[in-house]
Amino acid sequence: MTYKLLIPVAFILVWLGFVFYIAYTKRSLKGYLATVVYPGLFFIAVWAILYYMLLS
Repeated sequence: MTYKLLIPVAFILVWLGFVFYIAYTKRSLKGYLATVVYPGLFFIAVWAILYYMLLS
């Protein structure tokens, strides 16, 4: 794993930690789907496509 992948992977882990924190403390992730989960998944997908295009 190169250093170019460490920061994005760290950001994904922080986001996953935040989602798990919300799910654990609020006990309902449904209220946060439109504000946390879907935008985060969209950002990760766009980032992955762009990063793949830049590194290949």
